[in-house]
Amino acid sequence: MVPFGICLGTLGSSSCIQIGPDANDGSAGADAGEPTDSTVEGQCTRIVTEFCARTQECYGQDPETCVNPGVDQCCGRACAKQATSSERAVDTCIADLKAADCEDIDTVSDASDLPASCQNVVKY
Repeated sequence: MVPFGICLGTLGSSSCIQIGPDANDGSAGADAGEPTDSTVEGQCTRIVTEFCARTQECYGQDPETCVNPGVDQCCGRACAKQATSSERAVDTCIADLKAADCEDIDTVSDASDLPASCQNVVKY
């Protein structure tokens, strides 16, 4: 199975970011049990939107060409599923993306380059 991820271009390079588990994982991780009203798509949208906003701030990338493909890649065929990741975990990832400097955003080439709080954060 393909991991959830987003593939984005910054400065002519392409970045694929895994922010969700393998599709066959299904585990909820450390944040299991915290209620959420979010879908996988909702959580992916929040994270991808922030990542794309940072690429726009840093490199002038058009968010319109970044967000929709990123969300599609992030949630794959699980967009409508109920997310089991806590909103707190998603908020932490977003805060860490906001705090990242442009050099960090440009060097994202796989999940290990993301802030630790964003690695495999979206779960169902």
